[in-house]
Amino acid sequence: YWIGEIYYKQKLFKESILEFNKVFTFTNSNKLDDAQYKIILCYVNLNDHSSVLVEIEKLKNNFSDSEYINKTNNLVNQ
Repeated sequence: YWIGEIYYKQKLFKESILEFNKVFTFTNSNKLDDAQYKIILCYVNLNDHSSVLVEIEKLKNNFSDSEYINKTNNLVNQ
């Protein structure tokens, strides 16, 4: 997760997505919904709106109680 954060801060969004996706191999991680949200933000920064919507659906389906649901709803409304 933290490697993905470093890439994100450096605006290396494609590399960041690759690293955040690795988090899902750790099924007991407490960073799963965080990683999913950061993937969404990476796609926002890449102006890949179709991928943003796909990743938001993943967040809603896999982490329905996530603190990030409201934040993603705000992204969609923008």
